[in-house]
Amino acid sequence: TAHRYVHPLMASGNYPNLHLLVESTVTRVIFDDKRATGVEYRATTAAAGEEAKTHIVKAKKLVVVSAGALGTPQILERSGVGSAAILDKLDVPVVSDLPGVGEEYQDHHLMGYPYKTTLAPDQTLDGLL
Repeated sequence: TAHRYVHPLMASGNYPNLHLLVESTVTRVIFDDKRATGVEYRATTAAAGEEAKTHIVKAKKLVVVSAGALGTPQILERSGVGSAAILDKLDVPVVSDLPGVGEEYQDHHLMGYPYKTTLAPDQTLDGLL
């Protein structure tokens, strides 16, 4: 996604409001009532023995949570979006009771092994990757 979508957008210079933070982990989405207004994050490069500082970034229009099949539900639940029964047990204030968040997880794993072959590319998985 980064190579095909994000990097070209940033290189074009047409999106001055798009900022990409690397070596950071989102801890939760900040809500004002039920509207997402920002993101809380921590740098993942804190020196040994140091506590990473928490930062907040406010959004003017939109917050997009796109952390994959495993990361997105974790962020949403830490933010108060998910099953109220689970969030209450963890003392997370409920923003939105959505019992489906984090449930019925399914993923399709694919592991590719590189190797040298004399087969033509259309006889291997190279065309798919």
